[in-house]
Amino acid sequence: MMAFARILAAGAALAGAFVAGPAAALTLTFQIHVTSVSGNASPIDDFQMTWTFEPTAFSGTTGPVLVGDVTGLIETPATADLLDVGGFAEPLPSDYESYGLMQTTAGSNTAVRLVQRIFQGDEITERFSEYQNRIEFNDILPAVANTPGGMVYVLQTFGDLYWRQQAIQWVGGYHFGGPPREYVDGGEYTGTARLIAWDVPPENLAVPEPGAWGLMILGFGLAGGALRRRGIQAAG
Repeated sequence: MMAFARILAAGAALAGAFVAGPAAALTLTFQIHVTSVSGNASPIDDFQMTWTFEPTAFSGTTGPVLVGDVTGLIETPATADLLDVGGFAEPLPSDYESYGLMQTTAGSNTAVRLVQRIFQGDEITERFSEYQNRIEFNDILPAVANTPGGMVYVLQTFGDLYWRQQAIQWVGGYHFGGPPREYVDGGEYTGTARLIAWDVPPENLAVPEPGAWGLMILGFGLAGGALRRRGIQAAG
């Protein structure tokens, strides 16, 4: 039995060597369907939006997390208009929040968020602006691979995701005891985002890839052959 166990272990290691790999850059393209426009935002048609980042997997306090920074501002037909409505001035802040994330809790509640958020303020005029562009959704799912391919699988499973792009300009609220914060201007778009293109194959943890199946079958075949030879030798 020890020989059988060693053969199975070798087969499993071989399968892992072929299936596993380093984290890869992930490029996701979404079809955006605009369902509502509010504030001073100008009407726009449906469009496509692409996010590229290099996610890293790690274990969070509530479960596995896959997260990576998104480089550069994700442009849409509404970006320039919203930045203007929000009162943003050039140059834009270079340290804005921009990431892609997938997180699964112990209860298999899996959430996906793609977020860009920019803040800009002026303490002298007591004005500040906030811009954000985000795609998000969460649901109860079976366990999924904590990999870029797992994220693609989750996005495909979710289907239509929630999308929002907005900019708001406020005045006041900078200092304790100072003027309260008041709304000045803003605009918002909401709608749905559906994944239509990706550059990493989807990966479902619950279903081994065809290559893994082949290597597992090969491992079992080798193990069976070894046991058969041992039986023949013992009979002789």
